[in-house]
Amino acid sequence: MIRWLNAHLGEAALISLDHDLEPERAGEDPGTGRDVVAFLAGRSAVCAVIVHTSIGTAASGMCFALEGAGWSSIRVVPVDELEWVKGDWIREVLRLCPAVRR
Repeated sequence: MIRWLNAHLGEAALISLDHDLEPERAGEDPGTGRDVVAFLAGRSAVCAVIVHTSIGTAASGMCFALEGAGWSSIRVVPVDELEWVKGDWIREVLRLCPAVRR
């Protein structure tokens, strides 16, 4: 994700970020969402970030670091399998990116 953001951050309208990142290929260590936050904290804010992780301390730390660096962040708690995506997450996406409604 950092590799992609390094090339495309200026195009981002919204970033949705979990703490636990899945490897693209078996055996890869993708790092964590906190690594992505550290990358973002070193750059000017261009959009809001939705932090969606069930790890409360990780979410708090990620939001704190983002906000301390001038980024706007909101936490969405994943619950009920993927029901949270159709509820809290999409509500925040629509609120933060009104252009998505078109």
